[in-house]
Amino acid sequence: NKLKEERDRLLKKDDGSAIVEDLEREVKKSKADFEKVMKEMSVMRQQQMGGIAEACENIEEMCRNVGGYVKKVEQAIKDLEEELERAQESQKKLREELQIAKNEEVKKSWAGEGAASMATMMGSGDGPELKGILKKHFVSA
Repeated sequence: NKLKEERDRLLKKDDGSAIVEDLEREVKKSKADFEKVMKEMSVMRQQQMGGIAEACENIEEMCRNVGGYVKKVEQAIKDLEEELERAQESQKKLREELQIAKNEEVKKSWAGEGAASMATMMGSGDGPELKGILKKHFVSA
């Protein structure tokens, strides 16, 4: 009888222990799952924050690049405007020199350095061919 009671008591104890152990295992498993989910959430937050920080750095770098590009373009425009101004001044001087040269050529031709008369410029009237000073200014057809 005593053995039977001891056996029943042990079975009850084992039954209670088994339930408690099952509950403890469930709690440990739930706690592990909870920790895993929290770690995943933390990793996701870090990825999001890192992504945002990286995007901000990229945008900041692009702004610096655009600013530098704008300064280069402005300098290029300024250089081209200065070059255009120099070219226009050079063109003006060349035109003045050309006009002076033309005036001197006309002056020479009328001052006697060229043909002495219109007849000399045109030739002696033998034919349609130009002679003298005018010959170098016209191309025969």
